[in-house]
Amino acid sequence: NYLVEDIVGENTWKIRVQYISMYYAKEMMSRVSERTDDSIVTKKIYDCISNLHPIFNVRFRNCLMHYSFSEKGHNVIEEEYFDIEEPLYGLVESCFSGKSYKDLLSEIKENLYMMESVLNSMLLINCLNVKKF
Repeated sequence: NYLVEDIVGENTWKIRVQYISMYYAKEMMSRVSERTDDSIVTKKIYDCISNLHPIFNVRFRNCLMHYSFSEKGHNVIEEEYFDIEEPLYGLVESCFSGKSYKDLLSEIKENLYMMESVLNSMLLINCLNVKKF
């Protein structure tokens, strides 16, 4: 949320890093909730995941991860959305039913901050009860 946002300018590499980070953060949170016996942790994670924008698209993730606009020999970018002037040339619009690049980027950031908030709430350490080294 902070390093990429503050260091990287507005370019398509930024959305790649943020989307892939968001995608795998959700995956890892799901795994934690499946493997814990703590019902409070499970509920917090479930509530968080349920409130995320539904922008988890494996085809889009694959294109970002592999720097390719094709899948199994077929173009992922639909002809109606292809535009050389658009960031990612219409990939966002093709994978998310016409959603704009700007709207997707905003939803990615909201998801990242929501997951961060939940994770921070579970990882807080009460310093009053920590013994000095």
